[in-house]
Amino acid sequence: MILVIDDEQLIIDLVGQIIDLESRTYDLVMVPDMAIKNIKSKKYSIIILDLHLGMCSGIDILKEIKYSDDSKNKQTPVYIMSGLIKEHEQKEIEGLIEGIIPKPFEIDDIAKIVTNDQGE
Repeated sequence: MILVIDDEQLIIDLVGQIIDLESRTYDLVMVPDMAIKNIKSKKYSIIILDLHLGMCSGIDILKEIKYSDDSKNKQTPVYIMSGLIKEHEQKEIEGLIEGIIPKPFEIDDIAKIVTNDQGE
């Protein structure tokens, strides 16, 4: 199962459609509190996370994923989606993520990650 966290409905819908094309299961989350609840209650094979969420920083969510004692996803590959990553953000995410998906992204950017995942 794949978790997608983004605060933009259009992005959530598009990524969900791409994952549907690959016949994978997923959760789509727009609210940071729900994202944190999910990472503590479910194990995912991939997490796709927007770096700049409206209500909080994606870095805060990333730290919950990787460092929280009750996270079920400390070893789960996390891909960051962002149109701009500042130098201080790059330093904070270094070593914690599997890769970066640039925004705007191509369908193949998401499809490659989903099809290469063996965790389903």
